[in-house]
Amino acid sequence: MVSDAVRDAQGALEQIRGRHDAATTALALLRLGRALAADGQAAAAADAFGIAATTGADVELQAEALAGAAAACYRDNQLDEALNRCHEALARFAQLGDAHACSRLEANCAILHRDRGEWERAAEAAERSKQWQAAAPTAPAFGSATVVPALGRPDDPAASEADLGAALEHDAGRVLDRYGPAQALPACFAAFTHYRRTGDEAGCYRSVLLLGTVYQELGRWNDALRALSDAGQLATAGGQSDDLPFIRAGLAATYVAIGQFEVGAGLAAAAVEGYRVSGDRIGLGRAMVTHGQCLAALGDHATARQIWESAHPLLSGYDPEGEQALASLLQGR
Repeated sequence: MVSDAVRDAQGALEQIRGRHDAATTALALLRLGRALAADGQAAAAADAFGIAATTGADVELQAEALAGAAAACYRDNQLDEALNRCHEALARFAQLGDAHACSRLEANCAILHRDRGEWERAAEAAERSKQWQAAAPTAPAFGSATVVPALGRPDDPAASEADLGAALEHDAGRVLDRYGPAQALPACFAAFTHYRRTGDEAGCYRSVLLLGTVYQELGRWNDALRALSDAGQLATAGGQSDDLPFIRAGLAATYVAIGQFEVGAGLAAAAVEGYRVSGDRIGLGRAMVTHGQCLAALGDHATARQIWESAHPLLSGYDPEGEQALASLLQGR
């Protein structure tokens, strides 16, 4: 159902058709675009804003129309077109000297680059947004707060490069828990890339370790091996010895997945010893399960069964998933 605001805007546009007043036509189209956007008709809103930008109106009206078109395209998931419109609007607001509008548009560009997986460009746009904001007068130019819609939520990572990297890493972990590895991978890889470029060794370590876990869940075993091996090297170099049992257990499980059981057995045994020292019962139980899998694949079924039986009390009642996997192994399935 078309809203009253859309009908009114369409009626106003019809009344001025045939006139050769570019400014009046552009304003009517802007009104229609806003009404359509509020009505949830993003594609139609983008069309109305796009036409408004080509009416020959003055630069300020063109800039406002292009900013509206960018927001509408974003809501319609037309990311390439939204970015093009943002850049066009940015050029016109820069021509007008409106630093507040330019700052908002660069923040929108950062969000668009992020959603396209262009993480370094996102960080660069976020930095430009800060520079425009620093150059802006205390009070924004009239209308600037409304003519440039914000594409994202207030907590979108556009404040600084360091904040961007931290937010990306946090988002990867959150997305992994809530939505699964396929959606976590871009944010996770972005965090690692960011920290590597900025020379943050601790950030690199945390991100590559998470990246290895994501690759495991995706079944990308060779990528998981590389990431977890890098994490092991970074942990050793950075004194993160407490994490080594987890990394070794992850590597062992990955080697099991690709059928390299002898290498896996050595890593699993090392993980078991590490977990015994740390007192992590679930980690210990799971590492023992992996160790037993390796030994069974190598033909030592008796020792494998002894290890699995020893792991059972560690997992029972504490780790339902691990307990279920262990039960299947003990039953020979």
